[in-house]
Amino acid sequence: MRRRLTWHRFKAIRPEEAVARLRSAFVWPFLRRRWLRMNRSEFHRQWLGADFAERRLHLWFRQPLPWQANLRHDLCKYDEESFSDYKNEIVRQAEQICRHDFELLGRRHSFAEQIDWHYDWMAARTIPVKPMHAADVWSPDIVREVRYVWELNRHQHFFQLAKASALTDDSRFVEELLTQWRHWLASNPPFIGINSISSLEIALRLISWTWTLAAVGDQPDITDDLILEILQSVAWQTEAINNRMSLGAGANNHLIGEATGLVLVGCYFPELRRSKAWREKGFAIVFREFERQVHPDGVLKEQSPAYQLYIFAYGLLIYQAAGCIGQPMPATFRQRLRAMADFLAVWPPEKALWPIGDDDGGEALRLGPYPTTAADLLHAAKQLGVTTASARGDARRAAEWAFWLTGKWQTTSPQTGDATQLLQVHRFPAGGLLAVHACASGGHQYGWLDCGPMGLAPLSAHGHADTLSFWLSNDKEPLLTDGGTFLYLAAGDQRSYFRGCRAHNTIVVDDADFALSGGPFQWLSTPNAVCLKCRHDEQRAIAIAAHDGYQKIGVSVQRRLRYCRGIWSLSDTIAGTGEHRITWIFHLGECRVCRSVRPGQQLFAFKSADLLVHWRSRTPMQTKVICGDPSDAIGWVSPKFGLRVAQPAWILTLQARLPISLITRWKVEEKR
Repeated sequence: MRRRLTWHRFKAIRPEEAVARLRSAFVWPFLRRRWLRMNRSEFHRQWLGADFAERRLHLWFRQPLPWQANLRHDLCKYDEESFSDYKNEIVRQAEQICRHDFELLGRRHSFAEQIDWHYDWMAARTIPVKPMHAADVWSPDIVREVRYVWELNRHQHFFQLAKASALTDDSRFVEELLTQWRHWLASNPPFIGINSISSLEIALRLISWTWTLAAVGDQPDITDDLILEILQSVAWQTEAINNRMSLGAGANNHLIGEATGLVLVGCYFPELRRSKAWREKGFAIVFREFERQVHPDGVLKEQSPAYQLYIFAYGLLIYQAAGCIGQPMPATFRQRLRAMADFLAVWPPEKALWPIGDDDGGEALRLGPYPTTAADLLHAAKQLGVTTASARGDARRAAEWAFWLTGKWQTTSPQTGDATQLLQVHRFPAGGLLAVHACASGGHQYGWLDCGPMGLAPLSAHGHADTLSFWLSNDKEPLLTDGGTFLYLAAGDQRSYFRGCRAHNTIVVDDADFALSGGPFQWLSTPNAVCLKCRHDEQRAIAIAAHDGYQKIGVSVQRRLRYCRGIWSLSDTIAGTGEHRITWIFHLGECRVCRSVRPGQQLFAFKSADLLVHWRSRTPMQTKVICGDPSDAIGWVSPKFGLRVAQPAWILTLQARLPISLITRWKVEEKR
């Protein structure tokens, strides 16, 4: 198996990736030695020019980008725009940061004195600071879960300290910010340590730096010495991105994030001699990759809603930067960005979403005191003129992201659906998703069917085996949910489970996955899925989809989704020859009561609604509900990265000769 995995990964390497990897292997050690030997005068001469006087250093913070030029003014206006509750939350978080008390990715840790920027939260140990350019950060021998190390080093809390300082005129917040900054610079020499390995993490850190500097650039505590230290660190980190970008088979969301970092650094620091080259390279990559990584219907090819938010946020930052400096934008980029906005507008409200595909719990940029949501980005896109679509959610809260991008505070009514239109069906044929929004039982119901590809070829790294999976929720909570992600590396075999088909609301034949895993971020084979039929009118919708994941054993799987007058019906047909074991798995949300009503009927009681299911099959079958059984992986759901909770899963099983079929009908009854 190891040889097969290696061969599969080798075949996925394109010529440009091979050249880049060889170049990086030779250039990386050279760059490290060069930057470690470089003193301030050499940096000043090589990167700023001999004629660049130090008296001009503070001009670096005049901000060439209009929305950042007015950032200090916007911070003052922020306090005048009925943000009192937000201000209190920002100050609370800033005081917590000053105590070195952090809560990241669902885990909390406090540092007694100085912050340890190389601390592995999962293993409770410090990673040695040494040259690690060739180290395998995905190996548990080096770090248990590298996301926990990198999240703090994205420095997205820096902007919160800067906002707290501006809103309260309390100097201790900016003092703490600069203290942490100096300590990080001293603890992370060029090209040494785990924080210099990932080009994406470097890019996200530099994006945070540009916003933080825009907020505190006129503070008297920012000395020329500190400015030169920051500039030198910016230069080597940007060169690290430039010389070690994610190419070839690894060219996924990482590459767009890295290119966005090049663009913002190139725009923010125009006096750096290579800023123009970085900026132009970044724009070219983003425009090209948006066309390659995003379907024309707006669905991200990685098939992960969480990473869709990453890419959309990068796109908004690029759109804003390009418009401000007069960079021409291709029509394809504008079309993809607008299509992504239209796709996000179809999503259920945040509290009714399902954890579909990989979700690492992070975000491209933290501008508000709360995690960025689809409604935040969609509202910002509307203010920027990218789209006219409205978001479902808290419009007042969503206005904050737009405020920081445009300097304008404007709220709009949230999208709640057209009360006169009882049924809305949205099909995304390229992305393979079907969304049904129904107004029934006094509320809104959302049903989604996956009948598309599993991820971005050739690795499909962040996709899950959720083909033909069906998700259902009302506007208050998920009812039929998804398994989620849990952890990338520290989960062990749990990573395979949460990616596999048993963690999704789909059909399993002979207890085997219909996709072959090749490690935590690789699929060796994925099924071909197709939507055979889709039609709808004002009261009903019908879709038929199938996949060939079990073709090797001579089995075909087809699922028919029908909605009519408040009833969701799934009609599944498994065709082929011979006798097989067929399993249906439905993962439930936070279900409070599971009980049998009568033979062939089951009731699941939730906080906001009851879900009544009736099933019919010609072949007798066994049914059971599993919840949190330590001996079984099923019965566990990961609502967010790093968190695994016990939630019931309803399982139906039969052993019979093919063909066989099963019909399940689901009715949601809202509680008053």
